[in-house]
Amino acid sequence: MESDLLRLAEAALKAAESAANVDDGFSVNKRPEVCRCISLLKKLKEFPVSYDVLASTQVDKRLRHLRNHNKEKVRLMAKWLLEIWSSIIKDGLSRNQKRGVNVIADESTKSIDDEGSRNKRKRDSEEDGVEKEERVFSCFKRPSREPKVSKQMVAVSTKCSDAFRNKVREILVEALKKVAGEVSDDDNEEMKEKVRARDPVAVAVSIESMMFKKLGPFNGPKKFKYRSTMFNIKDPKNQDFRRKILLGEVKPERLVGLTTEEMASNERQCEIKQIKEKALSKIQEPVKEEPVGKSDNELVWLDSMW
Repeated sequence: MESDLLRLAEAALKAAESAANVDDGFSVNKRPEVCRCISLLKKLKEFPVSYDVLASTQVDKRLRHLRNHNKEKVRLMAKWLLEIWSSIIKDGLSRNQKRGVNVIADESTKSIDDEGSRNKRKRDSEEDGVEKEERVFSCFKRPSREPKVSKQMVAVSTKCSDAFRNKVREILVEALKKVAGEVSDDDNEEMKEKVRARDPVAVAVSIESMMFKKLGPFNGPKKFKYRSTMFNIKDPKNQDFRRKILLGEVKPERLVGLTTEEMASNERQCEIKQIKEKALSKIQEPVKEEPVGKSDNELVWLDSMW
């Protein structure tokens, strides 16, 4: 896999070099050299890479200069590809860091357990032992409620190298944070617990990452799809749709494929349906022909038509 990835990257670099030498013109983006470079970059985007493969080959570093290519389509495709690889690398690093923290925590817990067992044998009474155990493990207890997410925390958690992507993530976070306040007293306690257990920042990042992967950059040709999706998630009348997204009932993969009508609120869907039915009835309504009479008024009307 690594050798295939490197060969494909090398071919893309050569194609990019050839595309850079193409003279600018009206149809420069349709030249064979540019099209070949775009095609190879698309193949790299679809190549099944992992964190280990990217870390061992360092192929992303070899393609970084393409972000400053003199052809716009090559430049945008390279940015798109490198952003996807960057997210894979960040996910891999975070997993490794968590794995390292868990190992340390396990060792610390084990040593504390050993110390606690020794103290337990030496204690004078069971009550003193319970108090000691509570003191030892007090630092491992989870808080009863999750801390509130401030705007500063949102900015840090959603930050990436693209200003447009950061803005999309922040808008999604602000919309998804409203779900907690939209849970009414009529909802059961289980629903409230589900909402509190979900992290709006993590959900927003996953949605934006999937949109970037499937639709490309925000300022690209799919800009209208971005705006439509964010509008429907923020819509004050679309609380049910927003809650389903936060709870994971509507996955990011499915969300990207939904139409504007499918994302709309129930009220808006009824309005769209009525508009369609009204338009369809007008199309199917037969055209009434005015009878041609012999009165003076009708003759004047007919003359005015010519």
